[in-house]
Formats: sequence, C-alpha cells, structure tokens
Amino acid sequence: MLKRAFSTFLICTIFTVSGISQIRYVSQIFGTPAGDGLSWATASNDLQAMLNDVPDGGTIRLEAGIYTPNAYPAGCVGCTYNRDFAFYANKNLTIQGGYLGGSATPVTGAHSTILSGDIGVLGNHSDNAHHVLLSNSLVALQNLSVRYGMANVGGSIFIDGIEI
Repeated sequence: MLKRAFSTFLICTIFTVSGISQIRYVSQIFGTPAGDGLSWATASNDLQAMLNDVPDGGTIRLEAGIYTPNAYPAGCVGCTYNRDFAFYANKNLTIQGGYLGGSATPVTGAHSTILSGDIGVLGNHSDNAHHVLLSNSLVALQNLSVRYGMANVGGSIFIDGIEI
C-alpha cells in the first residue's frame, strides 16, 4: 500500500511540476531582459532567451507585435553579418502569437504577431535577415506569421554541424 501511495504521489508531483514550467511568456511592452517568462507578470522581452529556456514540448506565448532577431543562432559557424541573425529553436515547441499582455487567450484581428526579418532599413528588403526562424526540431506556429526573410546570396552557414 505504501509503495502504491508513493508511486501515485511521485506521478502527481512530476505532472504538476512539469505542467507549471511548460509555458514561457514574451512581451515587448511589459517584459524585461531579466524576466524569467514564467507568467505575464514576469515576462521576458527576449524571444531567443525563451526559445533557449522553454522545455522540450513546451509553449511560448507572444504578446502581439513585431519580433526581429538580433543575434546569431547559437552554435553558428560562418555567421559574419547582421543578415545572419535568426531566431533558433533546437527543441520541439509551439509558438503562439496574438496575446495582449496578461490575456489568457489570443486576440485575433488587429492584434497580429509577426516574426520579421526586416532588421535593417524598414521596407528595404535587400538588408533583411537571410532567415527569420531556424530549427532542427518540430516548431508549430499558431496565430502568427513569419515575414521578410531574404535568403538571396550563395554560401552556407552551419548550426550544430548542420548546413543551412
């Protein structure tokens, strides 16, 4: 009986702890660089940090807005220009957009969420990031769009030994 009770406690504990930490929150308005992303109240303003931090199979909720990559993907060999900046996900996850800070459900319509490669002069696509979102895993995108990547040059970069 004690063994069964302990097993039940262990399963419930693991389920509860993993359920709490599966979601990360990103807000450009209310988030901070030091935010841990565990709630809207402690949201991060750094999408890449949350891509790195979310556990495999987790979810990232983005406040409506435009997000642009501002760093080379981790593990990149051959990245030399700002145009090599990209968001990088190395685990299975879901990215959900369209949230208003603090909302429990996404809002559609005028409150869009965009991952944008327009990192240089706005509207001048010749200086955009080559890639906006790179992944070696399964990434599901919900209620957001990816726009303005401009992979118009030859050559390759390598991320974690994989040629892109």
